[in-house]
Amino acid sequence: MKASVKKFPFPLLLVAVLLLVGSVHGRLISEFAPDLISDGLKRVHPPSFLRLGSLSASQICEQTYGFLPCTTSVVGNLFLVAVYGYLMFQAATCLSTGSELLLALLGPGIIGGLFLPVLGALPDAILILVSGLSGSKETAQDQVLIGMGLLAGSTVMLLTVLWGSCVVVGKVSLTDGSASTGIDLTGSGVTTDQQTSHAAKIMVISVVPFLIVQLPRIFHLSSGSRLVVLISLIVSIVFLLSYCFFQVYQPWVQSRRLAYAKRKHIISGLLRHLHKESLGKLLRSDGEPNIQLIEKLFKRIDTNSNNVISASELRSLAIGIQFVGQDLDPDDAVNKMMEAFDTSNDKVLDQNEFVTGICDWISKAKSAVSYKGEFLRSVMSGYHEITKVEYDTLLDDSDEVVESVDNPTWVVTKAVFLLFLGTVIAAVFADPLVDAVHNFSGATGIPSFFISFIAMPLATNSSEAVSALIFASRKKKRSTSLTFSEIYGAVTMNNTLCLAVFLAVVYVRHLTWDFSSEVLVILIVSVIMGLLGSFRTKFPLWTCSVAYLLYPLSLLLVYVLDYFFGLERRGFAGSSPAAAEKAQQDQHQKMWCVAKNNAEDGALQAAIDWACGPGGADCAPIQQGGDCFDPQDIQSHASYAFNDYFLKHGLDPQACVFNGAAEVTMLNPSQGKCVLPSGSFVQNSNITGSRILGWIESPETLKKQSDREVGILNIQLIFSIRGIMGFILEALQFVTSFEFWRMAVLWPLALLFSYLELLIGKGYTFRRRPVDTSLRPLCIITGATSGLGAAVANHLVKEGFYVILAGRSDHSLDKVVEEIKLKQQDSHIKAFQVNLSSFKSIMQFRSSLEQWLVNSNMECSIQLLINNAGILATSHRFTPDGYDQMMETNYIGAFALTCSLLPLLRNSSLPSRIVNITSFTHRCVSDIQFERDLLAGRKLVPSLGFKRYPFAHIYEYSKFCMLLFSYELHRRLQLKSSSYSISVMAADPGVVKTQIMREVPSLLSRLAFTVLGLLRLLQNAESGMESIIDAALAPKEASGMYFFGGKGRTIKSHRLSYDTKLGDKLWTNSLSLLKDHVTVNEFEEISS
Repeated sequence: MKASVKKFPFPLLLVAVLLLVGSVHGRLISEFAPDLISDGLKRVHPPSFLRLGSLSASQICEQTYGFLPCTTSVVGNLFLVAVYGYLMFQAATCLSTGSELLLALLGPGIIGGLFLPVLGALPDAILILVSGLSGSKETAQDQVLIGMGLLAGSTVMLLTVLWGSCVVVGKVSLTDGSASTGIDLTGSGVTTDQQTSHAAKIMVISVVPFLIVQLPRIFHLSSGSRLVVLISLIVSIVFLLSYCFFQVYQPWVQSRRLAYAKRKHIISGLLRHLHKESLGKLLRSDGEPNIQLIEKLFKRIDTNSNNVISASELRSLAIGIQFVGQDLDPDDAVNKMMEAFDTSNDKVLDQNEFVTGICDWISKAKSAVSYKGEFLRSVMSGYHEITKVEYDTLLDDSDEVVESVDNPTWVVTKAVFLLFLGTVIAAVFADPLVDAVHNFSGATGIPSFFISFIAMPLATNSSEAVSALIFASRKKKRSTSLTFSEIYGAVTMNNTLCLAVFLAVVYVRHLTWDFSSEVLVILIVSVIMGLLGSFRTKFPLWTCSVAYLLYPLSLLLVYVLDYFFGLERRGFAGSSPAAAEKAQQDQHQKMWCVAKNNAEDGALQAAIDWACGPGGADCAPIQQGGDCFDPQDIQSHASYAFNDYFLKHGLDPQACVFNGAAEVTMLNPSQGKCVLPSGSFVQNSNITGSRILGWIESPETLKKQSDREVGILNIQLIFSIRGIMGFILEALQFVTSFEFWRMAVLWPLALLFSYLELLIGKGYTFRRRPVDTSLRPLCIITGATSGLGAAVANHLVKEGFYVILAGRSDHSLDKVVEEIKLKQQDSHIKAFQVNLSSFKSIMQFRSSLEQWLVNSNMECSIQLLINNAGILATSHRFTPDGYDQMMETNYIGAFALTCSLLPLLRNSSLPSRIVNITSFTHRCVSDIQFERDLLAGRKLVPSLGFKRYPFAHIYEYSKFCMLLFSYELHRRLQLKSSSYSISVMAADPGVVKTQIMREVPSLLSRLAFTVLGLLRLLQNAESGMESIIDAALAPKEASGMYFFGGKGRTIKSHRLSYDTKLGDKLWTNSLSLLKDHVTVNEFEEISS
């Protein structure tokens, strides 16, 4: 007789590990021991995740209950979140199983209608409760965001990810109900019944308390918010009780829940019988289904050996199944088994259908009992015990009451024990989970709301989610209806019970209601999906895309409302009360009404004519001789006219429309002497935290129009929503373009490839050479009005260079010069205005520079030229020379400037240098052509077959041209003389947070910067300039190299960039473009 082996409960093992976590000490070796040889490292500590705090480490982090472990490291807190999350998952599983057992035994009634619905939402409710009960009021205000994140995340996950997945796995042909294997967005989908639609309508009604609690924000009421919280709390409790009593007196909701649970029993009975009667085990030793044995079982059941199992053969199997304590009609069992297995609807089961069905049921059994390995027989027996009282899955499709069961005392005892165990686990480990999430937020800097929104619903809802997907995969109307009813019912409990708990915490702890964005997300998702489920019973496959899209959009909406306008909010764990108070103060930002980048020229001109005529805008500054006549492009002129009209009409939301050609921005559009006045963007002090944003007039306008103050305040909310939706729609329009996905997919891959080249280490490394400050070398930097250019200028001034700043805006140049001189009193710096998208401006700059050198009694030469200027334009614009603006700014202008300054570089008594700034995006270029019209950008769009401006392609192309030009110029200079004094380098700064992406929708650029920052790939200007400084100060032997990654390192660029034939062709065609815009003498000097 074999000894009985019992499995140690895994949750208890986790608890034991947590309790035993402590500090570990080794023997101490003094770092000052005279007999030790240093390896160059001292006072080096192990990674933080190896140094979890001991039981006495309360000064570092606060231990829950005084003995559970805590840590301040990222990995340590992630581990604790995973462990406590698993324990909450076990609690939710116990409560779910116990509820089903009790409901199956008692049937619909008072217990099932009042008690059991509450138990299903209990884990979420407990987590929400403990999130607002801890510590001081300030701590509770911070941690309660975790509860709100769980409430919003649970609702959104159920109605988006789970709802959409059920449509995908349950799809059938909407015409004949047959199984659908292909992707037919309109012809396939799922069908539900009318009672499922009723459940969806109940869910929509349950959002009323959310609307009530938002009334003070909607109407900008400065008082009474606490009273509204109390009213909403009472209403949510009334809704909860009404929903429970509705189930008592209209028990179809309970009956559907019961039918959902009873569907599981047929699976367990068949599996246990097959396991007992089979020649081996249905599961292999690794826990996976034994396919060969299942195929043998198929042949054994197929008594006539015709390779299919008929209904009569299946009936013989059903007769052999003994459901303990239950009466089973074999014919009814056959119908239900055939319904579950026969996906082809041909009334017989082939081998593939039989094997697939058995494997699905085995997976369900393993998920239910959590046993593996040598306990395989317990899988079958344990799963059957769980579902024994649910055998009437084999009844008709109507919602029937439960049949009698054998030994009801044991079932009640087991159900009560599971409910008690689940409640205890949830109550004990909810607080540690909240603390772990809070500490993880503090360690990573990720707001706790987003962590709880994404992670915590996985712990409390994943068990039911798996069951829902398995039932939906049966591809039957009945099982699909039950699944969707469960989803709607769970959300209804979130909107009533969980909200009531959250409101109670806010009211009792006197917390500030600061959750408008989260509530808006719940409202939008609940209403959209609720109305979709209320008025239709057929859901084509395309509806899953709506559900899936709502999940990221929900996070996006919260991000927009909370952070898009630069508003600080609570939610970063560890912020001090003073910081939280400062975050609530009024925050003012400038705003302007400007022309949209993608607006048509014709539409802009018509809008200018109206604004400057009937609109009454003051357009004198954009006339000939006015301060804003230059730059002479329709975008700039339209922006000035729109902005003046906007200000004169008190920032009315309708005053910045112009038939969709205008938009509000917080980026100053002023250029040079043309200064556009701004309005004032403010967060009203009565509306703390994130949320409903107010727009008011500038002080001057407010004085003139004080009689309109009340009317303006009434439209603040409308303006906020219009503005937010405008930003979202602009982002969505951008996301649907091919160029966006090229940026989102190929550019990160190109960046990773460059870093891989860096890790392989095949390039050279060069040390920076010191600068002879006594000679004061002269350096010219283009694009020096901000970002990288300004940072490089500041550094080279420190190195002893006389720095010449070149840029488009006099105002911005003066600002950079002033900032550098404030930091370094003895700095030598000068600014010149130059527009690289104009050959005329480039040649004027050269003349002005030469004249300045002569007047300053300086050598008529330069020692360093850094071509840094570059733009990323998302709309097509022609320059005065007739070229694409991005191509001329990024390459053609740099080529022309370099060629025009070569004589000055050649005149230098010191070795001179050219540094061209390129980008890793050059790696995305594949098909290279250098015809004149392609370089000019005139034929680039038609040649590539794009309907929209291919800005990503053009940016990559311009940066490839810049790199190839660097190599070709280096080659030509070396051919002219091996000891030639001019060296040429290319430098790639990587990803730097600058204004180059200002034309990309701000919503997307901020998200991109956030993601890149979390991946540690985003650099500031000071870090990004390192490769540029490396190239500028490297020895001349580094000529022709591609600098990347800082520390003097170089890497290999795209293989096509080393093609000398391509380089020669680029040089020839670039010179031909230059010839059209300079004098004969200038061209001869340049070409020589």
